[in-house]
Formats: sequence, structure tokens, C-alpha cells
Amino acid sequence: MLAPTFLAALCGGYISLEPPEAYKLWSSGAFAVTIDVRTRREYETEGHLPGALLVESLGATRLIPEALRGCEDCAIGVYCTLGVRAKQAADVLDDAGFTNVYEILGLRQLVSAGFPLDRSPLPER
Repeated sequence: MLAPTFLAALCGGYISLEPPEAYKLWSSGAFAVTIDVRTRREYETEGHLPGALLVESLGATRLIPEALRGCEDCAIGVYCTLGVRAKQAADVLDDAGFTNVYEILGLRQLVSAGFPLDRSPLPER
């Protein structure tokens, strides 16, 4: 079986990880940034991964936040609720030239795999 990184290099695009693989990378600090692409309401009411950067609906808006500029080669983990929006956002990042993107499915799968939840709200705008 080929390693996920090798497959991504062959095919181009982002790397999809199952929750146990994602947890190993996330808990070891391998992701420079973890992006939550749900809505602000979901982020605050359902919780989020500790330290996650909220980039609301990245797959739909296709707007790369300034906070990600200069991190095109950084390891970036992307998640949503079930994985659909994470895949769309990973496509957007890949199309924008980000080279080390990991789609890590949805918060429900991640919590089931042992990821902790942070329920703190975002600072006021």
C-alpha cells in the first residue's frame, strides 16, 4: 500500500486522513494550522478543536484569509462537521497553491477518535 503523502504527490491535491491518522498528526503538533470551515454558530455551539482557526465556509466563498498567506507549504488540517465542506475547502486551498493540505473529515468523526473539544467562544468582532 502506498503512503498517503506519496499518493498525493502522484495525483496532486490534498491528502485525506482517517480520524486515527489525523489524531496522531494533530496531537504530535504536525499541523501548523488546523482550520474549521463550519459557520461561527457551529464553531461556538458545537465546540471546535483547540487552537482551530475558523475560516467560515471556505469551500463556498473561496476566500483565503490573510492569516494563511505565507503558509502555502505549511501542514494544514481542515475539518467541518461531517467532511463534505472540509473536502471543498481542501480543494480551494489546493487550487490556491497550498501544497501540504490534509482533509481530516468532520468534527463528529474526530471526537469519536479521541480529539478533545474546546467550547470557548470566539472573541467579539
